[in-house]
Amino acid sequence: VTLRNAASIIIPQMNAQQVDGIGQLMKHTSADVRGAAAGMLGLVGQSVQNTQLNASIGRALLDALGDSSLSVVSEALNSLFDVYGETTFDENFAALGAMPLLQGFVPQLQQRIRQEKSQLDRELLGQLSDTRTNLVRFIQYKQRGSR
Repeated sequence: VTLRNAASIIIPQMNAQQVDGIGQLMKHTSADVRGAAAGMLGLVGQSVQNTQLNASIGRALLDALGDSSLSVVSEALNSLFDVYGETTFDENFAALGAMPLLQGFVPQLQQRIRQEKSQLDRELLGQLSDTRTNLVRFIQYKQRGSR
């Protein structure tokens, strides 16, 4: 059994307690653990069909935008794009207030990247540039879909 096959079997069967457990990792002291947790939430969020679980995942990922580590912020944004890229949970996306939050986050992200640029390695800087571009495009995509 490959990891992908195992995930496709296990993830749809996850319950709120298991998703909350991953969400708790978002509070870990290690940025690597928080980033991995954001990635896991994105993976779970793409497969879960439960509206409440989706809302919990969305809240945790939106909360991660305030993380002290830009690598965690980038992973959380990429996971949000994955979870809400389809229209399945547009109502949750709206109920979470995600659109105005993301719109307001674009200049904050740009400012943080500028401020921390000298401390970031090249790979992360490139990833952040891609994430910022994708954020702007994601906002535009969601705005077009809501008309």
